[in-house]
Amino acid sequence: METARGRGEDILLIAASDHGHQTVSGVIDIEDELIKAGLKDHAGSGDVISTSSGTSALVFVHPDHAGRIAAIGDYLAAQSWADAVFGAERMGEVGQAARFGLAFGVAMAANEEANDYGIPGKSLVAKPSLGKADRMHCGQHGGLARYEQSPFLMISGAGFAAGGARSDTTSAVDIAPTVLAHLGIAHEPLDGQALQAGA
Repeated sequence: METARGRGEDILLIAASDHGHQTVSGVIDIEDELIKAGLKDHAGSGDVISTSSGTSALVFVHPDHAGRIAAIGDYLAAQSWADAVFGAERMGEVGQAARFGLAFGVAMAANEEANDYGIPGKSLVAKPSLGKADRMHCGQHGGLARYEQSPFLMISGAGFAAGGARSDTTSAVDIAPTVLAHLGIAHEPLDGQALQAGA
């Protein structure tokens, strides 16, 4: 890249992640917990289904069993392994819609403890279905904890000082305006902002 820049090429290099990670500290089988609480009939029953998204889960309730929804919500909210529970009225806050029986979104419990390598952020995960392996001590995402909500964005090129850092909030929607600004292409109106100094 530096060789190409030395020839006069104007290169904008962007490296980014779409999410951060937390280290898996434990696995919770939500469906098994609901069975023990008398809120799901048995393993494999279609009355209540929990799907894992790593450090979060979605809980679906079949319409024939809608009478259980309030009790399921109370149960989930009382569990130490659940940091936050989103019912139908709050589903939009986490980018979901209460359709097709989706009754709850659950963000699993997390903390800021460091793992064995000194990387902060540990989370419980919801047990994956269909025999997928549990990934203890690996990185995982899907929930709302600090470090999984902290992706990285590194940019090298015109308008960015070497070794510089920004402390203000940026977002993935800032990447397109940044690229367009580098190319000298007007980009209004777009969500996001160009991140170059003085842009």
